[in-house]
Amino acid sequence: MIGNINYFSNSNSEFDLSVCINNYGLTFNSLNTSIDINTSNTTADSKLLYFFYRYNLNKFHLLPKFGIGSVNYRYIDLLSSFYPETNILTCFGYGIDTQYSLLSWLSISGGFNVLSVKNNIFKGFSFGIQIGRLRNKA
Repeated sequence: MIGNINYFSNSNSEFDLSVCINNYGLTFNSLNTSIDINTSNTTADSKLLYFFYRYNLNKFHLLPKFGIGSVNYRYIDLLSSFYPETNILTCFGYGIDTQYSLLSWLSISGGFNVLSVKNNIFKGFSFGIQIGRLRNKA
């Protein structure tokens, strides 16, 4: 049974740090997000380690990924209390990222990500600029 399905909203900040060898790679991902659900405010601070494989299609790259990590899940009910309930839970994530190389060190990236925490599923889109060295496997 799937519980609640929510979309990331309000404020998001995301940080990725990746290493890739022969198109196999690891990504450390840190995501801070805020979700409004009726009369409550929920914040999630997650840290995940993703495993991915990069498919090279000329200047276009496709990266399916899956990961595991933890999330600091903070729930504040605005009607009953100002004291938050905080839980640290194991979470699973998966998604697909795309990259389009503009220069050898600059690319536009975007993707669709899903976080599964207990009986909640959070979905979101990401878009940004990636700075770093992108090379095709020789």
